[in-house]
Amino acid sequence: MRQVWASLGLEVTLCARFLREGGAQTLLIALGIAVGVMVLVFLTTLIDGLQADLIASTVGKSPHLSITRTQEGREGALVTARGVPVLGSSSSAPREEVISGWGDLTRSLAEDPQVAAVVPVALGSGFAVRGEARQPVALRGMDLAQADRIYHLSTSLVRGEAAQRAGQVLLGARLAADLGVETGDSISLVTAGGETQRVLVGGIFELGVASVDQSWVVMARDAASVLLGMSNAVNLIEVQVRDVFAARDLGRAWAARLPGYEVLSWQESNQELLSGLRAQSSSSIVIQFFVLLAVVLGVSSVLAISALQKARQIGILKAMGIRTASVARVFLLQGAVLGAGGALLGCALGALLLRGYVYATAKAGGPVFPVQLTASSLLAIFAVTVVAATVAAYVPARRSAGVNPIEVIRGG
Repeated sequence: MRQVWASLGLEVTLCARFLREGGAQTLLIALGIAVGVMVLVFLTTLIDGLQADLIASTVGKSPHLSITRTQEGREGALVTARGVPVLGSSSSAPREEVISGWGDLTRSLAEDPQVAAVVPVALGSGFAVRGEARQPVALRGMDLAQADRIYHLSTSLVRGEAAQRAGQVLLGARLAADLGVETGDSISLVTAGGETQRVLVGGIFELGVASVDQSWVVMARDAASVLLGMSNAVNLIEVQVRDVFAARDLGRAWAARLPGYEVLSWQESNQELLSGLRAQSSSSIVIQFFVLLAVVLGVSSVLAISALQKARQIGILKAMGIRTASVARVFLLQGAVLGAGGALLGCALGALLLRGYVYATAKAGGPVFPVQLTASSLLAIFAVTVVAATVAAYVPARRSAGVNPIEVIRGG
């Protein structure tokens, strides 16, 4: 053990000496690594922030799974997450896409640890009428407390109050403007089946999605079910999951357990958004790869030159009895030290650059999307940079280890 520690001490001493003697070379490669890591930290954080903001503003305020009955479907047996059947088989006659056993189904979905929110919805189409104005609408009957877990309607109100009193509805902001109504005004709702109901506008919300703000009428679920002729049933169950990118797999698992139902994930209904997110992830990976490649090439080239310059010293050391493996480890240590030093400096510069970016955008009215640099991402970048620099030292280490002391000393 004492011999191992002595050998390690010698290797560390030689590593420090070679780096010191390198002078300008050591400083330049460390700065080169630092600049690469700074760019890596800055761009990776920006891309991650953009992706997180895009997910939050689109998928974050919408259901990840939508469950409906197929026209020919039956209410077959449903097995809960605990393996207990909660629904028995009902009449085989096709029904009007109504989920009469929605209470058992929503409870079963809520038992799934991957599910964050479940909202049963009585959904239908119709018209909102106010005087001469007549606008097509989507009637959505849902419990406001449940719906807030997905849509955040209560915090998106621009006028009125977040309450579901009898005979009151919430309207999208653009729809309210098209009808020329404010909170407290009355409108008529006319369903596709010809049913008419007079209601008061209790609140006006703005979710920032044009199609929603221009067409949604939100009312209590039981009132909407009666108006749409569903009795106390619903025809849509919306689900939000904890991991948005696991929605497709979870949807397929539930579809296998729900014969006669269609389970649609956001990935299947938003292919363009999914392609955009994948393109962002790919661009981040490409940037990281080329920055690390530049680090590897820089470290490898500098240490290769160092190996040539130190060939005589290495030959003398090997003639004095230092082992070949120890010589190789000296260069691997140099790669690790250069990588660690450059990565530390680069992470600090990257953090400063991000801080400057946030300050500059704040002066211009605030950042377009939130940028957050986490300790875990810095640690990951630091670790990958050190590993890459150490790997880059492998070729110079092999070259130095292969030096023949007799030829070097004889050749001067």
